[in-house]
Formats: sequence, C-alpha cells, structure tokens
Amino acid sequence: MKIVDSHVHVWSLDFERYPFYRYEHLKRMEASAELLLRCMDEAGVAGALIIQPIVYRFDHSYVTSCLRTWPERFKGMALINPCDSKANETMERLVEEEGYRAV
Repeated sequence: MKIVDSHVHVWSLDFERYPFYRYEHLKRMEASAELLLRCMDEAGVAGALIIQPIVYRFDHSYVTSCLRTWPERFKGMALINPCDSKANETMERLVEEEGYRAV
C-alpha cells in the first residue's frame, strides 16, 4: 500500500534567501524538505502534500523550489491572499505551472 502524508510543513534555514514573515521562534527548529524526505524514507512514506507554511505568508518560493526539486515525492497546497487583486492569477499559476494541487 502506498502511504502519502496529507499535511506537512517545511521551511528553510536559509533565512536570507527565504525570509520568515513572523514566528521567529521556529528558526531554531529544522524543518527542511531534506529532513522530511529522510523521515519519510525511514517510515516508508511515498509522498507528501506540503502545506504552505505561515512563516512565509503568501511567498511560495521555498515550497515551489521543493516541488520542482522532488516532483515525484511532493505536491503543494497554496495559501492565497483573498484580498490580493491578482489572487486568481496567482492560484492558476501555482496549480498549472508549479505542482500545487490544493488551496
């Protein structure tokens, strides 16, 4: 049976490239995609749905880089700003071009 984790969060320790919006206390915790993959492999988990973490708010750069790097292991769930006038365009781009499958 193929096991897929339906709710995971990841973030990078490269704070210059992927700055946190808030939640500075989480900077002490590693939650990289690489660590997640090691844990998944140890547990026999085939894939995961990465939920856009609130630490990045509406900046999907890190999750998108994970989806591009490991498309066979990860799909994404976007966090869309409903007050953004370009919300529909953002959602379409993330779904059609970047491997996001949920909002």
